[in-house]
Amino acid sequence: MSLEIVATAPLVTHPIHTEFDHHGRLWVVEWISDDARGSSKRPENREFSARIVTLSDTDNDGRMDARIVYADRLRLPASIVVQGSGVYVSQPDSLIWLQDLDGDGRSDQRTTVASVGTDRTLGSDNAPPRERRLDPPIFANLDNWIYWPSHGLRIRAIPGHPGHWNHERIPTGPHTISGHDEVGRLIHVSTEGRFQFESLPYRFLHRNPNHAPQTPGAKVSTETQGQSIRGDLRGAMPIESQPPQAASRPKASADTRAAPPTGAMIYRGDLLPPQYRNTLFACDPEHGMIHQYRVTSDTDSTATQAAVEPVVFLSLETGDFTPVQLQNGPDGALYIADIGDGFTTKPQKPTRPKESADRSPRSGRSKATGRILRITPPSKASRQKAQLADMPSLWETTSRFTSENGFWSDAAQRWLVDTSPSKSARILEQWVSDHQRLVGNKDSTPAAIRLRALWTLEGQGRLTSEILRIAMEDPDPTVRSAALQITADQPPGPTKEGAMTWVLQRSSAFPGATHPSLLACLGSAKTPQADGLMRSVLLSSPISILLEDAALSGLAGRELSFLRQLFSDPNCGPALNRHAHWVQRLGECIRTSGNASDLEQAVDLASRLPETDWKVAALLAGLAGPPSSNNKDTVEGGRPPLQPSRPPSGLVTLRGMQNPEIRELIRRLELRNGWTQNP
Repeated sequence: MSLEIVATAPLVTHPIHTEFDHHGRLWVVEWISDDARGSSKRPENREFSARIVTLSDTDNDGRMDARIVYADRLRLPASIVVQGSGVYVSQPDSLIWLQDLDGDGRSDQRTTVASVGTDRTLGSDNAPPRERRLDPPIFANLDNWIYWPSHGLRIRAIPGHPGHWNHERIPTGPHTISGHDEVGRLIHVSTEGRFQFESLPYRFLHRNPNHAPQTPGAKVSTETQGQSIRGDLRGAMPIESQPPQAASRPKASADTRAAPPTGAMIYRGDLLPPQYRNTLFACDPEHGMIHQYRVTSDTDSTATQAAVEPVVFLSLETGDFTPVQLQNGPDGALYIADIGDGFTTKPQKPTRPKESADRSPRSGRSKATGRILRITPPSKASRQKAQLADMPSLWETTSRFTSENGFWSDAAQRWLVDTSPSKSARILEQWVSDHQRLVGNKDSTPAAIRLRALWTLEGQGRLTSEILRIAMEDPDPTVRSAALQITADQPPGPTKEGAMTWVLQRSSAFPGATHPSLLACLGSAKTPQADGLMRSVLLSSPISILLEDAALSGLAGRELSFLRQLFSDPNCGPALNRHAHWVQRLGECIRTSGNASDLEQAVDLASRLPETDWKVAALLAGLAGPPSSNNKDTVEGGRPPLQPSRPPSGLVTLRGMQNPEIRELIRRLELRNGWTQNP
């Protein structure tokens, strides 16, 4: 393929993040310092700021040739999202919304969307560059929300109320959200370079304060997530010389890099060869490389994992290449932001991989001020300048909506959500409901278009219970899952009630790949009928941590009644001890809740079972907790332990059991709750 320069100094300097708009303009965040203006200050005393510029290609030769400063004097924003009539800007302590009201190409109105106080990632504005590291970028997802991973928030403008936004917390941990794939799943990256894709949005796993789901940050079974990939990062080993066992062999610590990958992105363009479609790319600024990861998808399973070794997609021998961000372009090409020299994006001095020791040193070279690059096939055909009119027609917008170029399908969705033309609803409904509809040269409406049409209707506020029902019958599990998740998130009203009624009537018709979303939807109903259907789904499905998490998250405060239903179900009989882990986790939720009445009733429930029933030990294990938690001064889950109280009546029966495992669990239970005076 061909590597082309799109923009360089003096048109652009130290680009840290880029994004195209629907006019074909390239928006660039530039990091600047007083050192760039010839200051003689020592590096540790430099001052840093940022600006946003827009670049245009006026002569349609593929290179930018015009520049306008849109906004300056910004506090080192990490990234931007261009949307509608303005641009979202992520700063260390706030998310702001900039608008150009007079049409001169420069921002003249600034609104604070969210403020989080002291920055937790980048430190002070004047911190030395070696103490800085890149914040994960903000991004717009298929679900019509703007995600702000560095502060665990997602934001959405309220239709009809300019200057007002909804805010929601998104769960975070020792991993970072780095983007999304073409069906809207969030991509998480750990400090070790492990990428994982959400099988179920984590907000559905964190609804129960008594429950701690097993998220990617924890070292748990791989069945917690649907798809995941991991690559141990290394230097520039030629692809053809990689040993076949490299993917399973752990790398030496000297060959791993000091910082996790940055700028991760799924390529969704239509210009590179087809084998790169839906490939994950990530930047390695320390070593001046871009890594390529192959992502496999198995929509029929909720417990698959694909582990692969990344390959070096791009590495320049000149040694002056510092990629920090990747972008899908409107022409289908892959765009690269190279920040150049002068800003260190790693938290410590890098360990140079042995394989990259032959890279040319930067000593003796003039300081690189950064550039924007583009990767295209060498034999690409000439393309007309890609842009939309200021007020595109519905035909033009819908033709871009069905484009195989992910940039244009995203842009068309944003336009339809922002402007909400009334005639678009009928077209979107037809795409959702008619699986045999002809689109251009296609034989049928692709699942990706049906899914996007469903989310666009949700963004416009035009969803009906009938459309949700039709989407729940879609042959593609991603469309079905999206319809279930949308139903779970709907506010109380006719739309939610109509869709939920259909879910309750047809829950057995959902395939296994949709069960995590089905459980999330049933949990939002909070009715005995829905809880009974959750029990049926769990007992009839293969054992899965993800399914347990999805169900437990929706049972806040109802764990005891669910246990009673479970114990009376013949499918959870004495011989079916494969569900012991599920019963234990229900007991853990009751213990963590701090509800003395529920705890005593759970103990009585266990006492009414035969000593040989596996459910006795499983429930007591959850109620007693691990041995390390039995000190009465221990605080668990942010709550104080129960105060000493009168032992439940069922404890007498349990003390008479002879099983050594049960006797040990009873001892721990008594010590933890102050039900005995014996040490």
